Amino acid sequence: MRPIKTRLLILLLLATTVVSGQKFESGYYIRSSGDTIPDHIFLRTKKSYILSVLSEKGQSFPATQLRGMGVNRIHYVVRTVSVDLSPRKGTLVDTVFLEVMARGKISLLSFIDQYDKSHYYIEREDGITEELGLKILDRGDGITFQQLDTYKQTLKEIFPSCTDIFPEIDKTRYNQNAIREVFDRLYQCRYGSLPAAETHKNIIINAGGILGFSSTDAEFTGNGSTAAMLMFDKSTDITGGVFVDFKFPRTGNAFSVRNELTHRKYKTTSADLYGNQGSTQLFGSVSASYIKYSLAPRIAFSHNKLRPFINFGVSPALLLSQTNKTTIIFSRGASQRMETLLGKVKKFELGFFGGAGLIYSNFSIEARVERSNGLQPELAETSPVNTLFILLSYRIFESNR
Repeated sequence: MRPIKTRLLILLLLATTVVSGQKFESGYYIRSSGDTIPDHIFLRTKKSYILSVLSEKGQSFPATQLRGMGVNRIHYVVRTVSVDLSPRKGTLVDTVFLEVMARGKISLLSFIDQYDKSHYYIEREDGITEELGLKILDRGDGITFQQLDTYKQTLKEIFPSCTDIFPEIDKTRYNQNAIREVFDRLYQCRYGSLPAAETHKNIIINAGGILGFSSTDAEFTGNGSTAAMLMFDKSTDITGGVFVDFKFPRTGNAFSVRNELTHRKYKTTSADLYGNQGSTQLFGSVSASYIKYSLAPRIAFSHNKLRPFINFGVSPALLLSQTNKTTIIFSRGASQRMETLLGKVKKFELGFFGGAGLIYSNFSIEARVERSNGLQPELAETSPVNTLFILLSYRIFESNR
């Protein structure tokens, strides 16, 4: 097991090095004087909230010192706006970098605060910037919350003549895709053309470590197969590895694609089986060790302190090592011999899984059920493996790419 642990440590260190490194990218910033300065810049963030712009020359600019900036063909303007931080805090006034989602006679702007809540704004023709708010009220227990969709009424007030679209506003969810889609329709209703689209390329990357345990149930079927005659115990083992999550701007903050590289193993033995006269005993033993890749779309619900999520995915695995044997004892211990239980086995295992859990700050905990096709031995017809995982993840780094 020591080489496996060493490999996992190396993988975790590599993931840490790649994600944590500052990467200055071609962009610009606009000074308070109005001067546009082309430069290579890096965005200092707390989660997805932009704290300041760092130039390659070592200068750091908070939002209060700039009019705007851009990087990766994403444009930001600086505005002092009212920000609803419910349910964490109340409403406050802050000077922030707002991403330009659509630009026109009135513009659609957005940002994500330090608590990972999305905010959307309409900048009117008269220069007033108004939040399309989503107010989240704590019901008193710190766990359950009530949502007030104030953004729907605000949209109707900004576009009062577009009553035909009001039913669509009532159905609009509070995410980037839905808000942008209904804004485009309202803008076209009012001005007869679509607003200028802004190019989005930034991807949010989260990376960290995974640790947990697995409870594995292996079985074998096949006529005449010795393995199929035996009942194997459950195997409880430690599992762990690294993960990298990708969040895409167009799919909203609630959706992510999770990639995991983990090590899993199981070792199980059978109860004994007696012959007709009680003179023969059979004992089986099977163990397997894998390096496994898991790909899972994940959907998180709400922006509350505790965020439930579900995911599902596929998990191909490469067999690192395995043992299988059966011990046959004759005539109440008078003699015995050892044989291969399964014969030749496959090096590749394919599994499918689904899970649910909770996210709290940088931590998440998940219960996951996986079914895979197992070792696929030549001496048995099928060898399904059912596994329950309890996994604890910790996010170490987050980066905007």
